[in-house]
Amino acid sequence: MTCYFNTAGRISILDLLGLPRPIPRGGRAVLNWFRQTIDETISARRKLIASGVTPPRDVLMLLLEMRDPETGQGMPEDVLRSNAVTFIDAGHENTANSLTWALYLLSQSHHWRDRVEAEVDAKLNAGPMETLVDRLPVTKAVIRPRRSSRTKSPARASSPA
Repeated sequence: MTCYFNTAGRISILDLLGLPRPIPRGGRAVLNWFRQTIDETISARRKLIASGVTPPRDVLMLLLEMRDPETGQGMPEDVLRSNAVTFIDAGHENTANSLTWALYLLSQSHHWRDRVEAEVDAKLNAGPMETLVDRLPVTKAVIRPRRSSRTKSPARASSPA
């Protein structure tokens, strides 16, 4: 995954000029693998929809449901794939940054780290895994990405214990 984002995730002057970029050694295989994986995921979702099973409500489903207002047509395959990759890349970076920041803040505050640990210990096996996030409000508050300043994170706002 890292190789893919290192290969495809950087903007170059060649991109701005619409020119092809050279792909680093081994990069083409990674790009092909990633493209194939995305295509297989999209295909599997389409088969699920065709079978009559209710699909999950996620970003891929929203992309598949989108229609051109003038033609009523869905997204072309290459546009669908590009959008899926964009969301994966954005989600990957956002998730990594959120978790890194949360772990850093927890390392700085024994009080909040103890609260998160106690909550997880108490709630982990207290119900089905599907509802675990709903049972962890403190943990969710610490991890949830913030749109505003990082200083509003609960672990950051508290005084160290």
